[in-house]
Amino acid sequence: MKFKDFKNYIFLHTFVNKPIYFNSLRYLVTGSQKSLKDFVRKTLKTYHCRSVLDICCGTGDFIQKNKEDYVGIDINPYFISFAQRKYGNRKIKFIHGNALSLPFSPKKFDASLLVSTLHHFSDQEVKILLEEAERVTKKVVIIVDLIPYPSNYLKRFFVILDQGSFVRKEKEKENLVSQFFKIQSTNKLFAGLAEQYGIVAEVSQIK
Repeated sequence: MKFKDFKNYIFLHTFVNKPIYFNSLRYLVTGSQKSLKDFVRKTLKTYHCRSVLDICCGTGDFIQKNKEDYVGIDINPYFISFAQRKYGNRKIKFIHGNALSLPFSPKKFDASLLVSTLHHFSDQEVKILLEEAERVTKKVVIIVDLIPYPSNYLKRFFVILDQGSFVRKEKEKENLVSQFFKIQSTNKLFAGLAEQYGIVAEVSQIK
């Protein structure tokens, strides 16, 4: 069995259907992800966002416990069930669904989040994903994704262990995003062993 196949087998049978184990592993690698969450929170405040869609929300770790209405969507039913039990209320909802075919009407949300998401999709899939995000979002899409060649070997080993097969360089991310949005700003973000690239992508108001 190749290393990649072994890695996928272990991840699938240990973490995918056990959200608590998944969260524990992520915390060991990335810590509390404070810088990433602050980046998201600051951007939502800057754009006066009242409603947020978290695309590929996982276990709901990036929920913003402020005044925004929040909807998280993920294809993993175990993660959705876990997140709904832990966070769900009148203003916070989680939906099992496909990020490439979002079940929402046009411009339903002020903001959409794509956190640690793009590197799980091919270029063609990312284009569909971004097109869907643009369709359902009024103001801004906040993107955070792994950097392929971080500053030390331990961090690079973490990138190898990650499940995503499409970890792109910063410029490659920008080239994909700029096909659908105006890139307002970019930031390098650090969370434990993970080095991430943040993009604030504005939705065009001209259609």
